[in-house]
Amino acid sequence: MHHAAIDTRLLEQVNRIAVRAGALALQRRDDGLKVSTKADGTPLTDADQAAHELICRELRSLLSDTPILSEENVDFPGPDIRSGWQRCWMVDPIDGTREFMRGSPDFTVNIALLQGSRPILGVIRAPEHGTDYLAIHGRGCWRRLADHSLEPIRTRTTNRNRLCIISGRRRRNRPQLDTLLNALGVTVCLEQLGSSLKACRVAEGAVDLCVQFSSTSEWDSAAAQCIVEEAGGLLTDTSLEPLRYNRRATLDNPEFVVIADPNFPWQQYLPPSPRTD
Repeated sequence: MHHAAIDTRLLEQVNRIAVRAGALALQRRDDGLKVSTKADGTPLTDADQAAHELICRELRSLLSDTPILSEENVDFPGPDIRSGWQRCWMVDPIDGTREFMRGSPDFTVNIALLQGSRPILGVIRAPEHGTDYLAIHGRGCWRRLADHSLEPIRTRTTNRNRLCIISGRRRRNRPQLDTLLNALGVTVCLEQLGSSLKACRVAEGAVDLCVQFSSTSEWDSAAAQCIVEEAGGLLTDTSLEPLRYNRRATLDNPEFVVIADPNFPWQQYLPPSPRTD
């Protein structure tokens, strides 16, 4: 399959899969979730598993020869095998499982297609908001609202006197966030949100910076990175190097930031973090 085959038709097909997976997850939640604990101590619901199975089945029917890395896969090939893949899918069936379990609407279905180490297609579905964020590398980025209208979205230009920063709700974000706020030395509007919706807020021009100082995995950021980059922004580690995928033994991300305006000098203010690769 050549690069030219990444077209809006494939994007629409993947979007439909994400919509169906989100509807299935909501149905399972309405029926009463069955929850178990994964080896790393994080919760797993039967909705995660059902959405994972639906997405994998449908993606295989779209591109039968393309490997799928999903949060609910148990075993991953090593980087020696993964780095040889020309293409692969990166899937998080439910991003924001704890939000989802609490009944919050702030969870998403994330599907990205990678070419080498870069995301070239990204779909984020927010089932309860009825909103989709869609992007193809080099072609653009769109938001689809509940009325099905599709509109292009862009990040905003950052004004130091009206900064808005968004973070997750986990307390582990706080020390570095406080360091950043002190370094900025101006009053900043702060938002908190779960899941990859944080990055979408940057992409649609609502906030200037998203900070992710707590632990994430590659499937948490791949779709968001394609969307944000196509909207004019950046998704990078705290040294402002764009994230790359499938290159390391672990699928854990470094700490990262999502930047609306590539011309704003965030490197002056961001706290340094240890390299993970």
